[in-house]
Amino acid sequence: MRPPPWWLRPPLSKSEVGELRPEFAEIEEAEGSDRFFLLFNAEPASLRRFAFRQAAEQAVMDRPQQAVAWMRLVQLVDRCGDRVEREAHAFRDIDHLRAAYLRRLDAEEDGSESRDPSG
Repeated sequence: MRPPPWWLRPPLSKSEVGELRPEFAEIEEAEGSDRFFLLFNAEPASLRRFAFRQAAEQAVMDRPQQAVAWMRLVQLVDRCGDRVEREAHAFRDIDHLRAAYLRRLDAEEDGSESRDPSG
């Protein structure tokens, strides 16, 4: 029996595609770093560029509703992004939580206990 044509085969998993096509791993890494930087350093300009790229991808893939939703985010960030930056404090509560999390990860990697520098 011959194998079924490619359109009848089940889709490959990400790991299977990564083994066959290593360039997809590079794409995955780039997208992951974009999201990481947005999570840890959410600047309006970065968010606007990210949302615009997402809108463009969705438009190319013939998904107009998702493209419009992403473009709405682009417009919202464009309208209020400067104000958000002006009103932001140097460090927010979530920044302190992120710093504590990273300090704990670093301590676990070193095998030592985390010490709080504030006393």
